[in-house]
Amino acid sequence: MQPQIQAAINKFNNNIQILSNPRTEEDYRRSNSLLIYIRNLIQQRNIVNIEPEEIFTESYIRAQEYIKRNGKEVINTVPFLKKIALNCVREIHRKQKKELLCDPTIFENLISTTTTTSSESFLENLSKEEQDNVKSKLNKLSPLDKQIIQLWQVERWKWKNIVDELKKQGENLSLVNARKKGERIMKKLKQ
Repeated sequence: MQPQIQAAINKFNNNIQILSNPRTEEDYRRSNSLLIYIRNLIQQRNIVNIEPEEIFTESYIRAQEYIKRNGKEVINTVPFLKKIALNCVREIHRKQKKELLCDPTIFENLISTTTTTSSESFLENLSKEEQDNVKSKLNKLSPLDKQIIQLWQVERWKWKNIVDELKKQGENLSLVNARKKGERIMKKLKQ
């Protein structure tokens, strides 16, 4: 490793050490502001099962990689870590949102919340805007589309069985058409 890069990493690690074990009032304030910032990011995006310390650790690792890759010294450690933490939280939020529409229990609850007035809702972990968005999209689905999602995503039926069930109800879809219709419904829900 080049001496310049090693010096930048050492300086960064010293700054992290100061944040981890603050000795002065200023160090304590900077350290506290970083963790509060991360905690607020997590709360604003309604992210579940993540602690601020995990985001801090991921930010630290990414900062180390950045220094090694670019060989640049980090001048302002706290703002730099805040920027990385924001990106980490955004990625996790996107991932959790994407997983939201892939979990069978969520589909089951989604479909039941659009047909019943249950006060219990899986939507608790979403912001009000996201809840309204998901409900709106589901309410726009036709009964056939809801049934396809129910059978495919919730009950995990095979496409051949879904087509057979739909034929019993008077729907004339081929296997290819039913699969494509299911894919289009999912795409519509994920947008």
